[in-house]
Amino acid sequence: MGNGTLTGKIAVITGAGSGIGRATTLMFLAEGASVAGADLYEDRLVQLKADVKARGIEDSRLLTIPGDASRYDFAGALVEGAVKQFGKLDILVNNAGGSMGFGGTAFVDLEREKWDLTLANNLYTALNCTQHALRHMIPRKSGNIVNLGSTQGLGDSNVGGDLFAVYAAAKAGIIEFTRAIAREVAPYKIRVNCVSPGLIKTGFFQKVSPEFIDAAVKKTPWKRWGEPDEIARVILFYVSDESDYITGQNICVSGGQVMH
Repeated sequence: MGNGTLTGKIAVITGAGSGIGRATTLMFLAEGASVAGADLYEDRLVQLKADVKARGIEDSRLLTIPGDASRYDFAGALVEGAVKQFGKLDILVNNAGGSMGFGGTAFVDLEREKWDLTLANNLYTALNCTQHALRHMIPRKSGNIVNLGSTQGLGDSNVGGDLFAVYAAAKAGIIEFTRAIAREVAPYKIRVNCVSPGLIKTGFFQKVSPEFIDAAVKKTPWKRWGEPDEIARVILFYVSDESDYITGQNICVSGGQVMH
């Protein structure tokens, strides 16, 4: 990739202020796209804009919109804001998510409120943004959607799955949603794919114990955690012309943690 792979493309990216979302936003901008990036935390978006400016990227190509994409109305405002600012929508990356259940709490003891948060932050965010995006993509008969699943949603992960029951359910839902929607919108030349990361150095990495990290690395054939850029490169491949005949697929990027 390189040399303006996404020149002229307009993307919406959720969870754009940190981790995989931040890496994807910066990569898309470097490849010539304009991006509307949403994040729950406004300070992350402020820092993102500063980083973009420091890299010499034209900051008018980045629109930052703070808010919660698990809210249907905000998801709509995000998509409409991108179209109003840039004139169209080519790409949606449903990256926002996270687990509310980690920390040693078994499902039998997990508060119902954390179920709702986990499902909302992962599955509902993807549903919300996808519906709003499709309302712009279908009339144009063009578009690319990339969802973020997880190895936890595949049912055969061997790392840390015991305390992620609701998160696993949400991510499994996203993976199957990807396949179903890909078939539904194929007649409109819209592609929908999924990336399922394994152990990646995101905010989650900062929260877990050194013991968890060591144990996880030992169970991963590649013997290390992944970097956000390694996921962003797969997302970039999915939305580029190089993957034009690929839809309804899920690529697991896990250092061999899960093998198909």
